[in-house]
Parts: sequence; structure tokens; C-alpha cells
Amino acid sequence: MKGFSAAFCGAVLGLAGVAGLVSPAGAMTFDLVAVGGARCGGGCPQVIAAEGEIGRDSAEEFVDFLRGRVGSGRLRAIVFLHSPGGNVVGAIKLGSLFRKMGAAVVVARASEGQGIGGDASFTAARCLSACVYALMGGKKRVIPPESRLAVHRTSSFQFVGKDPANSAPGYQKIQTPAEVIAALNAYTRSMGVSTAVIDLAQSTASDSMRILTRAELSKWRLGVERF
Repeated sequence: MKGFSAAFCGAVLGLAGVAGLVSPAGAMTFDLVAVGGARCGGGCPQVIAAEGEIGRDSAEEFVDFLRGRVGSGRLRAIVFLHSPGGNVVGAIKLGSLFRKMGAAVVVARASEGQGIGGDASFTAARCLSACVYALMGGKKRVIPPESRLAVHRTSSFQFVGKDPANSAPGYQKIQTPAEVIAALNAYTRSMGVSTAVIDLAQSTASDSMRILTRAELSKWRLGVERF
């Protein structure tokens, strides 16, 4: 990927990984969900449900998922997102892809037949840790009152070699390098979001979560409550 995504991946070159703390969860999966109620019969529009832990290759898996599903006339560029976080590089790539396709991203769980208009009701979801970077990619970002966003400090690991006699992984947790934080700030700005989100995340311990308030979501331009 070009631009800030390439710069970000370059910034973490040499690190074993940059990830957010997540609770145990399955890898992110994608599905199509028909919305719009009974009025449309068998021709209801479809949205994309993205749920689970974001992996480094989730963007590529999303592209594979879309192949053969685009062109039916039913698919809408709307992604319902529910994730405990995952790999930051993967989340940046996924968010960049959302922006490239002009997708609206909704932090909610998609339900068959539900509405998607301004008066729609949504099933609560969460977007934690690295998930917030994927959300930023939405051309429009919708965070219903029932749903929650939370952030914390990025965790970085460096490969330090592995003793063959030792079963422990050969990685060491390190302070996130300044160039990685700079790349996160650049990505955040490019998506039209205030970098105050990054400041807050980096000031929150990696083993805890800071839930964002509705005032913060609005002030930092992370999203609105309704379509």
C-alpha cells in the first residue's frame, strides 16, 4: 500500500510486531447481511459484517472476500465493525482499504432485515485498541450510543534472538519508537481525526482500557451517532 500505510509499515520495520492488548477472540471474519426489512423481498441491499480480532493480513483477506461479491447491485459500501482489537499494522491497512472504497463504517453488529437509516436501531458492539485505527478509515463513521470505543498504549516487541535451550519466545517488549508514534499521528490526521486520540491512547497503560466519552468522540471527529 502506498502513502502513509507504506510509511507506517516502514516505521515498524525491525520490530517483531506492534499490537494492542486484546481479549481472547477468533480471527476477523467477513459476512454479507441483508438489510432493509421485508419490503425489498429477495432483493434487499447487503452490508458487510466484520467481526473478530484484526490480523496483519485482514485487509488482504477482506479483498479476497469481496472478489465475486461485487457487481450484484445489492452490495452497499457499509461495514459493520465489532472487534476487540488486534494487530495495528493490519488495522491501518484495513482502515486504508475502507477509505479507498469510500465505505461507511458502523460500530455495531449487523442483523438481518434491520434498518440503516437515521432512525435505525443498532445492536451494541465494541471497537477496542487497534480496531479504532480501522474505524478511522471510514469515509463516514457511525458510533451508535449503545456501542463503545476504547484505547490504550500500543505494545511493541523486538526480536532479540532465541536460545535453542530456552522455550520462551525470543522477543522483548520495548517502548514504542517515536517514529511509530509519528506514523500513527500522520495516519490519524490523514483520516480527518484529531491526534488527541493518540495522545490519550499512549497515556493509558497497555493492560487497561480507556473508554472514550461521547464528547470525545465528537470533539475528535471519530464519528457521529446516526447516519
